[in-house]
Order: sequence, then structure tokens, then C-alpha cells
Amino acid sequence: MEIRQVMIFVEDIDVAREFYVQTLGLEIEKDLAREHRMLKIKSSGCILTIHGGFPKQPHSGHRKISVTFGVDNIRKEVARLREQNVELIDGIEETPIHWFQAFLDPSGNMLEIGQYK
Repeated sequence: MEIRQVMIFVEDIDVAREFYVQTLGLEIEKDLAREHRMLKIKSSGCILTIHGGFPKQPHSGHRKISVTFGVDNIRKEVARLREQNVELIDGIEETPIHWFQAFLDPSGNMLEIGQYK
């Protein structure tokens, strides 16, 4: 068994597109926002889907998850996020396997960047 997909529920798919593409620098592989309220982010491993919720059962704001994006230089990336006015949570923390910095997307989902040892 392996992780095949992570889905992040957001409040506004257009605001999320701008944040994940412009602020974080991720690429969209499939833009299904009009038909299905979702964006499939380009990845070489696990699929990351940004989802605006289902019309009959909105999930935005109810499901909060944490996704860690790997980076080569955490201090440089934290400075870049700070310049983009991203809401950082506390400071850089260290674990036995990596250094990480938590932050929030525009819908309040907690994300992290991590530099692995």
C-alpha cells in the first residue's frame, strides 16, 4: 500500500490557484476548476489535488491537513514566503529527519516546507 493522492480542500479555487502556482511555484497538470472545482498539480510521485469542495457537501474549511513540500534550502524558501506575505507558523523547527517551517494557505490549510537531512 502506498499514498497515491493528497487532496486539499479550499474555500476559493481561484484564490487557491494563485497561491499554489504564483506563491509556491507549483505547476498545474490539469485545470478542472470549471467542470469539477479541482486542480491537479504536476508531480513526479504522489498526486496533489486542490479541490473546491462538492456542491452538495462542501468540505472547504472543515478538513485541514498538512502537506510537506521538500526544498533544498529552507532558510531561502522561508525568506521567499515571507516576501510573499505568507502566514508563517512559529519558526523553523528541527526533527531527527528534517528542518521544517509550517505556514497557511489562503483557506487556512496548514502546509510545510521541509529540508531533509
